[in-house]
Amino acid sequence: MAVFNEELKERVRKPLGRLIHGTPSETSSILIDELRKVSGKIIAVGDRVSRELSALGVRVDVYVVDDRIERQSVEPFTMRGAVELRCENEPGTISEDAYAAIRDAVNMNEPVVVRVRGEEDLLALVAVIEAPIGSLVIYGQPRMGVVLVDVDEKAKQNALSILGAASS
Repeated sequence: MAVFNEELKERVRKPLGRLIHGTPSETSSILIDELRKVSGKIIAVGDRVSRELSALGVRVDVYVVDDRIERQSVEPFTMRGAVELRCENEPGTISEDAYAAIRDAVNMNEPVVVRVRGEEDLLALVAVIEAPIGSLVIYGQPRMGVVLVDVDEKAKQNALSILGAASS
C-alpha cells in the first residue's frame, strides 16, 4: 500500500496535466473537442466528472467513483451495460486492491465502472500509469475546473515518481 504524507498530498494537489478552468457548463464544449482527439482509452476519475461526461454522451472507457462529491454522499453513479468492479481504498492511500481494479479496468474492452469503497482521489495516478500511451485521464480540480492528463511517457514517469515516493 502506498501512503501519502502531507508533502506528497500537497504535490498531488497540483494538476498532473492541463487545467481547464470553469464550471462544468463552461468546460463542456472544450471537453467534447478534446475527447474527440483521443485515440486511446478515456478514463474519468471522480463522481462529478464521471456524471458530467456521461451527461454529455461522450465515450468513456473507465469511470472511477466513490459515490461522494466533495466528501458528501451522492446517489451511486451507474452506467448501463458497463462492467462493475469494486475495490477498497482508504483516504490518503493507494491500496493494492484499488491498483489492481484500475489496471484490470483499463485492460477491458467494454465500459467499466470502478466503485471504490473509501476514496478515489489519488487513483488518477494509477490510471495514468496503467493506461496505454495516447489515452486521456480526466479528473476534477475542486473549485477550479477539470484536469486533462494526456498519457505519454513523461506523464507516466511523473506519476510513477509520485507513487514511488509514497511507497518508500
